[in-house]
Amino acid sequence: MRKILAKRLLANSKLSVVDVGCAFGPSHKFNKVLEYVDFVGFDPFSDNSRLEWKGKEKLNSVRIVETALWREESRQPFYVTSKSACSSLLMPNESIVNELGMGKQFKIEKTLDVNTQRLDQVCSSYDFLKVDVQGGALEVLQGAEETLSSALVIEVESEFYELYKNQPKVGDVVAWLKERSFWLISFCDLKHLPASGGSFKSLAYGDLLFLNKKKLADGEINSLKKAMMLGIIVNSPELVLIAADRYREVHSDTPLDASVRFYLSWLAMKEKLIRYAKLL
Repeated sequence: MRKILAKRLLANSKLSVVDVGCAFGPSHKFNKVLEYVDFVGFDPFSDNSRLEWKGKEKLNSVRIVETALWREESRQPFYVTSKSACSSLLMPNESIVNELGMGKQFKIEKTLDVNTQRLDQVCSSYDFLKVDVQGGALEVLQGAEETLSSALVIEVESEFYELYKNQPKVGDVVAWLKERSFWLISFCDLKHLPASGGSFKSLAYGDLLFLNKKKLADGEINSLKKAMMLGIIVNSPELVLIAADRYREVHSDTPLDASVRFYLSWLAMKEKLIRYAKLL
């Protein structure tokens, strides 16, 4: 179904995707639609071999750049941890990660010096920006001031705890993007971690999804179709339905394909049933 919807919604254009902190290539969420995507990933230590299973015929639209992105061009220490996914340009906060029972994963194995660049130096525009850099999301966004307005949707992994020393947290990221006309529309993939000494689990981090309010208001037809498709890809019914409602407001004389209309009707009904069930 996802591939059919991509064919209908992206018939005249491709999604431009930038993924910062992308060690293993495109997310599995793009598996069925990679042929409709121009993908650029940034990571100081990428593993291009992991891309092979995604289909060699599709790799011409995938590019991985081995560089670290930050708020400024500089040379920074990169902390390599026992669990590679926890490695960061920020030093782990030992007291907090131990409290959450993650001390072993965040143990620093070695420190490397890496060169950093600003996103504005290496990209001019994009439809979707995904940032997953272990505590440094705001620093990456600050390095994208010139190009950020080109994004339709931004997905940012952010933390509720200070897992890394002096890191910005969820509220800081939301406030900064709000000032630049990005509207927080949903949380995705929220992660709960157990506090030490008990079975209680606390909300630790998750992915935040933001929509460009100016792009939504402009109502450009391809932008709204791309926003719908991005909502489908990242599994955000809120994004899909917001973009679809705006499309109907400004493009009533250009109806969507029948398969897309069927999907939107099904999704709207599903969301109503979910809300109703929560009231029971």
